[in-house]
Amino acid sequence: MRILNRSENQALDSIEIFLTRDEAEELRARISGLLDNPSAHHIHLDADEMNGRFERELIIAIYEKGNLSEFDERSRKLIVEGK
Repeated sequence: MRILNRSENQALDSIEIFLTRDEAEELRARISGLLDNPSAHHIHLDADEMNGRFERELIIAIYEKGNLSEFDERSRKLIVEGK
């Protein structure tokens, strides 16, 4: 597992995520879809849209040795080096 705070360009060791039941159901459905279609390699769960911009976003990606080239340079560094 790798966690990145992209806005701060910092790897994190721990996060807490608080979801409503509806959000948890949506996340479960999207992860299930991602597992069924690994070529998509990531999903977004967005909340609280204001003026065309999401105030909060959760991005979940599935990585394997065979798909590392599909990620940007920063993501690959996090996946491979853990930082």
